[in-house]
Amino acid sequence: MSPEERSARIKYLEGLGVPRNYHDAIIDAPTTKLMRYGGPALGLTLTALTIVVMVGTFLWLTNYVEARAADVAAQIGATLIYVNVGIGPLLLFFGLLCFTMWAFCVAARQHKVQGFRSSVAGMLNPHPGVPARTKLVMKWVMMGSVKRAAARSNDIDGFLYAMAADQARICAIAAFLLIVPAIAFTALETNSFWVAGPSGVDEHRMFPPFSSQHLDLKDVKKVVAGCNNTDKSDRLIYDIYFASGDSFGLADAQPAKSGDTHPIEVIDAGLARDIVHERWSHLNRNPVHPACLNHWAAVMGPDGARRLVSLLRLTPAELREAVAR
Repeated sequence: MSPEERSARIKYLEGLGVPRNYHDAIIDAPTTKLMRYGGPALGLTLTALTIVVMVGTFLWLTNYVEARAADVAAQIGATLIYVNVGIGPLLLFFGLLCFTMWAFCVAARQHKVQGFRSSVAGMLNPHPGVPARTKLVMKWVMMGSVKRAAARSNDIDGFLYAMAADQARICAIAAFLLIVPAIAFTALETNSFWVAGPSGVDEHRMFPPFSSQHLDLKDVKKVVAGCNNTDKSDRLIYDIYFASGDSFGLADAQPAKSGDTHPIEVIDAGLARDIVHERWSHLNRNPVHPACLNHWAAVMGPDGARRLVSLLRLTPAELREAVAR
């Protein structure tokens, strides 16, 4: 180890709050090939498994809720379904990461090489090549445990044991505080969807009062429509606003039946002719961008341009501008 590398490691330990008389022992901790290669490999494997569990949970939840929404749509003749889930699986991901860290801290606390708790020492002694931001996060996570361990111990062995134990306690608490809400949110999200059709909108809510509500199209007071073009996508906008204050982005939903190119038009035809139609606006963006209009006219299929003009209530001036561009 070069003097520069040793100096960098000492500087990190000082910033972490590790007592000065423990620095050399931590930096020179004995290691094995299993620790050098097996530890990182195990960590990557467990992280990959955590991601697989999260993705699997998300796909299961999405498919389950979409199936429920499709059943409701079939019962009431709805043409659109909207499902937006993911809070539960996301919390589960971070909860399982904390659980994995807890297991590592428990194992590291007991593991010794030549009578020294080298695995715990390794937690405090990252390679100088580790990115500065990563070290900053590690320092933030462990600084409290280091401080408490230093106050409770009288020697290096007691210090390392107490530090790992405190980290295990924190990770266990974090895992509990994340996994329990993850399970609750996942259960709630099974009832998080809405469907829309000629009869109106049926909304199933994941938050209190939980019960579903039906909103009739005759109560729609305003429609906000447009076509937003960005470098990444062309987004059709058709939002309906009810007298109750509820609003729904119909263009963000998916057809209840695969291949249906008229789901919004069916709903639009059922609206009162005297409701307010407003053009969508955001910053200085073109609310009816030609590229976006061309994209959605093609998506809507035969006679798509005429149908899109009718759906968005494009004015002659807007049409002229679109053609000119």
